[in-house]
Amino acid sequence: MTKGSNPKSKHSVLVVPVVLLVLLSLLLSLPQPAWSEAAAEDSSKGEEDSSKGEQEGSEVAEASGNKLIILPPISYTPDSGLGSGVYVSYQRQYVNEPGQTLSRPWRWNLCAIAMAYFKPKPIAWGFAGTFSWFPRFSPKLELGVILSSHGWNKDQWYGFGNASVRDLRQRSPDDEISDPWHRFGLQQHRAAVSIYYRLHPQLDLFGALLVNYNHVTVGENTLLKQQLDNGIVRAADSGLFLSIDAGIRLDTRNSRIDPERGGLLLATGQATVRAGQLNESDEQSAPASRHSGRIAVDVRGFISPPGAKVVLAGAAFLQRQFGRVPFYELGVMLGPEAKPRHLTGAYGVRGLARGRLRDRDSLLLRGELRLRPPGFALGKLLRLRLEPIFFVDATRVGTLGVASPGPALHPSLGGGLRFIVEEQTLFRLDVGVAPEFQIDDSGLHSRWNFGLYGTLYQSF
Repeated sequence: MTKGSNPKSKHSVLVVPVVLLVLLSLLLSLPQPAWSEAAAEDSSKGEEDSSKGEQEGSEVAEASGNKLIILPPISYTPDSGLGSGVYVSYQRQYVNEPGQTLSRPWRWNLCAIAMAYFKPKPIAWGFAGTFSWFPRFSPKLELGVILSSHGWNKDQWYGFGNASVRDLRQRSPDDEISDPWHRFGLQQHRAAVSIYYRLHPQLDLFGALLVNYNHVTVGENTLLKQQLDNGIVRAADSGLFLSIDAGIRLDTRNSRIDPERGGLLLATGQATVRAGQLNESDEQSAPASRHSGRIAVDVRGFISPPGAKVVLAGAAFLQRQFGRVPFYELGVMLGPEAKPRHLTGAYGVRGLARGRLRDRDSLLLRGELRLRPPGFALGKLLRLRLEPIFFVDATRVGTLGVASPGPALHPSLGGGLRFIVEEQTLFRLDVGVAPEFQIDDSGLHSRWNFGLYGTLYQSF
């Protein structure tokens, strides 16, 4: 739901029903997580719990009992609209017997989700399955598998750079979806195998092998089509890509779901090669045209003054991309997620469209004030906490060594509510506003944009 200079957007009527549907989803979901946009969160939560008091050589309890969860998640973002689906989790659990130390929360955990976004019209769909396994032969290992498939019939492209512009001159009252000039189709299918090795109760080394198949659909009379024809965008870059990830994770947070104190440091590098045959123009270019890479540092910190029911949370993300990077991967944050996270949108600068700002180098800053009043019980069913929050986000993109016009930072601000269920599931409802460059028949303007987000888990 993007308003900009169109305050009578037909999508604005969705606000009230979306809020009601998010609350309904909360009540239906009861004690377990519906879905994490970052699939690794489920397993990493268990790692954090197990690191407390973990002892070398401790005996691991025998697995006993299965746990099956089936939930109906509901989500809303301005970019994908209103969606629903089904979530399934099947877990082989441990039994904590006297004298034994739990080094892992489960023997294995299988999760799957399928979502369709059907309002204002079918524009997105997704499936993701994750498998986490803690093998008996080494309490220091976690092995993981991710299979995912996502499609956006109307993804968004605004061009390169920190000063990219939303062109309102291309709008028409007959448009079925806002800003068709900035749209393109994208399908991403991914398989990944990862391994985490614990060096210390709070420090892990990790690596992953990834296979991605991406397919781009370019519409006529679109910005992407124009820039492809003019050579500004080199190629649509559909095809098969192979990647290797490696990095370290230092995690001192007291909780993965709703931390009050501690911090997180993720340092990751990725090398990617495009497989298969390139088109004729690519074959005439340098061999490096097949290769790309990126490095990223993600730092987060959380402070809660003694006795205060408030948390100050901050995060900084810095990324550098190099080589032959597909245009749709610019502005996408490197990380172990099953679904791409962009610098702008639900998990970045709220109030700007997903993919609104893209370039090789990027900086994302986020700060939140989270109030933590006491929780309360809803009968005998569950325990619930409501957390009001206020946030400030900012980002900048560019390319090292190249002049980057536009503002020093693109800011946003807003607030929302966190719904924490049984200290295991977190739903959030955010409203953000952010200025952006827009051009219409009267010229170039900076105007405020509005975004409503009903999703799962923290923004960071």
